[in-house]
Amino acid sequence: ITCLILNGLLLLVGTFSPAQASIRAYHFLYSLASKTPNIIISQKGNAYNIGGLKTNFYTAPNLKTVVISADENLSNYVVEHHLPSALYLKKNWAEKVEIPNYTSRIIFSGLPLWLENFNYTNWLSRSDVWQIVELRIKEDENIR
Repeated sequence: ITCLILNGLLLLVGTFSPAQASIRAYHFLYSLASKTPNIIISQKGNAYNIGGLKTNFYTAPNLKTVVISADENLSNYVVEHHLPSALYLKKNWAEKVEIPNYTSRIIFSGLPLWLENFNYTNWLSRSDVWQIVELRIKEDENIR
């Protein structure tokens, strides 16, 4: 009977969850951008493309999207444009975001972060997981 209850709960969650994993990320970006304008940077094409089609739902008017080429480095782009803050959309769990003089923290993940504790065969690096990383310029402690 426990198995039936668990399967029923999982069926309900699966039924009312979006079929496309990116929809949850779009919803998160929309609610975040409604509070403050921001820039989202993606590297593998426009963040709002699904299967080659541009989506218009959950597109916040004060959210600027920037696509950097595969050759262009995220670190170089952020430093050259003197961005005080930005959002970086990544679809690979293994990719670490480290930029000098910037702090980075994951503010959205398609999977819970605690799953990294169960990454025995490095399966997360092969998974297509949407994550949004917030980049902020570090405060200079010497000014205070």
